[in-house]
Amino acid sequence: MVHLITSTQSVVIQKARGAIAPSRQLLLGPQIIAELQRHMEEEDRIVYRRVTAERAEAVTRGVQLVVDETRPDHYMEIQIHD
Repeated sequence: MVHLITSTQSVVIQKARGAIAPSRQLLLGPQIIAELQRHMEEEDRIVYRRVTAERAEAVTRGVQLVVDETRPDHYMEIQIHD
């Protein structure tokens, strides 16, 4: 049996996404920035739906969830490289 070891690990964190730096916005232009923002929002919605589905599944199994209410209810997926 072969087990592949990936060079990255995907992790979901509870964090609001930051804005694009003004200097980068000037370099890329308004159309590309609008497209990037739509793309990032769609990625965040996908991760949010995954988190809510996993929460609902955990509740149905009887797992007690502890949610940090001091942070925004916003999630993003990050890649951790080895």
